[in-house]
Amino acid sequence: MKSSKMPVSRKGRVQVEAMQDIVRSYDEATRKATKQSSMLWLILFIALLFVCSWTKLLHKADPIQYYICNRRAGVTATSFSMLASCIGGSATLGVIGLAWQVGIPAFWWLGAGVAGLLVLAFFLARKVRGSRAKTMPEMLEKQLGQTFRSGCAIIILVAYVPIVAAQLSAQALIISSIGNLDHLAALLGGAFFLYAYTALGGQNAVMKSDIWQFVILMCAIGLILFFCLSMPQGRAALADTPPVLLNQKFPPQKLVYYLLILGGSFVVGPMLYGRLLSSRSQATAKKSCIASAGGLFVIAAAITAIGISLHGILPPDNFGADFRAEDILGIFVREKMPPWASAPILLGLLSAIVSSADSCLFTAASIVANDLFKKPGTGFCRAAMGVLVIAACFLALQGKGILNLLLIANDIYACGIVPPVFIAIICSGRKMHPGIMTCALACGGCAGAVASVLHNEYLSITAFALSLFISLLAIWAQGLRSLRFSA
Repeated sequence: MKSSKMPVSRKGRVQVEAMQDIVRSYDEATRKATKQSSMLWLILFIALLFVCSWTKLLHKADPIQYYICNRRAGVTATSFSMLASCIGGSATLGVIGLAWQVGIPAFWWLGAGVAGLLVLAFFLARKVRGSRAKTMPEMLEKQLGQTFRSGCAIIILVAYVPIVAAQLSAQALIISSIGNLDHLAALLGGAFFLYAYTALGGQNAVMKSDIWQFVILMCAIGLILFFCLSMPQGRAALADTPPVLLNQKFPPQKLVYYLLILGGSFVVGPMLYGRLLSSRSQATAKKSCIASAGGLFVIAAAITAIGISLHGILPPDNFGADFRAEDILGIFVREKMPPWASAPILLGLLSAIVSSADSCLFTAASIVANDLFKKPGTGFCRAAMGVLVIAACFLALQGKGILNLLLIANDIYACGIVPPVFIAIICSGRKMHPGIMTCALACGGCAGAVASVLHNEYLSITAFALSLFISLLAIWAQGLRSLRFSA
C-alpha cells in the first residue's frame, strides 16, 4: 500500500487526478441517458454565480466595498465563507483517502485547521480586524517596512497562481463531463466564468456565493455518508476502528508536521484575513473564527467517517501497491452507489473547487493591485485578475509536471511567511528589526522549498522552526539596538 504521506505541495495534483475517477463513473452511468437535466443544473449553478456578482455591480464599488465588503459582513456570512474556502476538493478527497489508509488520525488533515482557527480566534482575529487594512501584506508594512510587504506579496502570488491552475484543471474535468465538452473548451469556459463573476462582484460576490456553494458541498458529503452507513461493512468498519488519534501509520512527527504546516496556513492566511477584514467588528471577527472552527470539526469528523467506512466496504487488500488512496471515493461512486448519485456528487465537488478558486484568484489579484503596484482601484484589480487567470490557464495546459514544481511554493509560504507574520501580529506592540524579519521570511521560504523537493517532513518542521527562531531574534536585536541608542 502506498505511503500515507501527502505533502501539502501535491494537493493540486491530488485534486485533478482523483477527480478523474468520479468523472469516469458519471460518464459510464449516463452513457445511455440524456445529460440535459445535468446541463440545466450546471447552467443554473453558473447563473447563480453571476447573480451574486450582478446585484453588487448595480452599485458602484469603491475599493473598500470591492476588497472588504465595506467591513459590514456578519458572523454567518464570514464564517460560512471561511469554511467554504477551507474545504476544497483536495481536502475532501485527501482526508477520505487518508482515513481509508490510517483510520481516525486522518482527522488531523482538517483537525489541524480547527486548531489553527482557534489560535486565530483567541490571539489574532481582533488585531487583524483592528488594522483596518485591505490585505494581509498591507497591515504589516507599518511595522516591518515596504520590503517585507513586497516579499510577502510575491510569495503569496507565486503560491496562489499554481493553485488556481490546479483548480481550473479539476473544474474542467467536471464541466467537460456534464457539458459534453472537450477539455480545452471546458478549461477556457470555466476560467472565463470564474473570472467574470469574481471580477464583477469582488469580495462581496465571493462571500455571497460561498454560502450556497458550501450548502451544496455539505449535501454531497451527506449523500456519500448516507450510502456508506447504509452498508453493513461500512458500519462494521466504524465500530471496529480503534478510537486513537495516533498510530503506527500516523506517528507523532506527522502530527507535528500537520499542525505546523497545515495548521499554520489557517493561523496566517491571506484568504481568511480577507474575510476577517470584511467583518463588521473585532467581536464579529473572533466569533466567526470560533464558529468556523466548530463547523470544520464536524465536517472533518464526517469526512473521516466516510474514509473509515470505505476501508470496510473496499478493503485495501483488494488493491495493488501502486494504488492511489485518493482514488477510493471514485471507485466507491462507480461500483457501489446508484448511477444517479454521480451527478450531485460532481456538483458538490464543483462547488468545493469554485469556492476555493474564486477566493485564491481574488486574493492574488488584490495583493497584486494593492501591495505590489499600489493601485487599489477596482479597475486595476480586475485587470490584474485577468492576467492571473491567463497565467493560470497557461500553467494548467502545461500538464501536471510544471504544476507539481510550482506548487512547491505552498511549502515556501508555510515555512517562510507563517512564522514571521504570526510573531509580528502577536507582538504588534513591540518593535522588531525589519531586516531580520525579512531574513526570516527568505530563510524559512528557501528551507521550505528544499524540504518540499525532498518530501521530508522533518526538514519542513526544521524550516518552520528556523523561520520562527529568526523572527524571535528580530525582537531581541531591536531591543539591543534601542538600548544602544538610548545609552
